[in-house]
Amino acid sequence: MASRNLEAILAALEQRGDVRREGKGWKTRCPAPDHEDTHPSFYLYPGGGGKCFSACSRYWSPRELAELLGIQLEDSGSGLTVAELAEAKGLPEDFLRSLGVTDGFTGAVSSRRPCVDIAYADESGEVKALRKRLSMDGPSRFIWRRGDKTTLYGLPYLAEIKRKGKVVLVEGETDAWTLWRHRIPALGVPGASTWKERFRPYLDGLEVYAWREPDDGGDNLLHAVSQDLPDVRVIGAPPDAKDPSDLYLLDPDNFKERMLGLIEAARPFSEIRAEAFSAEARECLAKASALLHSPNILNQLKDAIRATGFAGDTRPAMMSYFAITSRLLRAPLNLGYISQSASGKNAGVDASLPFFPATAFYLVRASSPRALIYNDEQFTHRIVILTEADSLPEDSPAASAVRSLMSDG
Repeated sequence: MASRNLEAILAALEQRGDVRREGKGWKTRCPAPDHEDTHPSFYLYPGGGGKCFSACSRYWSPRELAELLGIQLEDSGSGLTVAELAEAKGLPEDFLRSLGVTDGFTGAVSSRRPCVDIAYADESGEVKALRKRLSMDGPSRFIWRRGDKTTLYGLPYLAEIKRKGKVVLVEGETDAWTLWRHRIPALGVPGASTWKERFRPYLDGLEVYAWREPDDGGDNLLHAVSQDLPDVRVIGAPPDAKDPSDLYLLDPDNFKERMLGLIEAARPFSEIRAEAFSAEARECLAKASALLHSPNILNQLKDAIRATGFAGDTRPAMMSYFAITSRLLRAPLNLGYISQSASGKNAGVDASLPFFPATAFYLVRASSPRALIYNDEQFTHRIVILTEADSLPEDSPAASAVRSLMSDG
């Protein structure tokens, strides 16, 4: 985000009351209309976003914050430069350029706008992919160069990392830059949904730590990493920071000490999972005890299906229930309904879905032939439901993907 947009947000906050400089940002009262903030609890980051660290306990992007303050920001389509990005992240511009971060352009010749080019290189330093950062905020901040495949960010430093014997996995390039600036070994995963099993060999022999961001993306990334690195140690984000960059901007002078303390306090994922599962299992056991000891559990299931408003023969719905439950077995069931049109096939499947969490199944009502191939969803212990499977041509990519899911269990 351009510094003049930051200045606009800062000016609007100053009109509301006292604003004081703190770390790389500013501290003031929370601008949320339903929060009577008598003690300043809102922190404005150099990038223009801000977070309330008390009652609201949430982060506002620059666009959301501008809307909250009733001001208009310049169109983010104006682009982004290395100088602006460095200023927003509190890092020296020459440091970013020394890492191969450069000014670039995106768009057609007639509508070019500046962006920041971030090179992803292999262990030898050869650039394998290029990620372009278009803006500081907004839904489309990044694009990849056409044809590039994602990889870990920071692989040219892998030999040095292996000499140290440990590494911190973080989400994105900014956090990696912040840790490298303070001589903490790190590698960046370019997004919460981009972890791949092929990244694991790079980390062989290393003590791996993963920063867990306090949101769904952070949970999804940790879950994916833990599938390949079950001994990964989890760094819990403190209440006042979403990621290492936030932690640095809040208190640059004490950042390294705090970061090393969080690394020291990190716990193995397997230990955290065991504790969580143990507590959850006890709670679930207490809730499910009556069902588990019921001699007529299938009749209770039938009654529960009817209670949802389902009319007619309950057997199709119960068969769906069994198939979805089988996702927890080594060999899940593959089930196909065949009957004339409008006979209630989908209704039978849908009637079973309310009895499962959303993570138990992946529902495809309509999609492109390649949707299952170019998909970042996790399908382990998850049933894929295709409502119109007979419409897939046998030689199509979608049919091939379905056959692979079935044959591989």
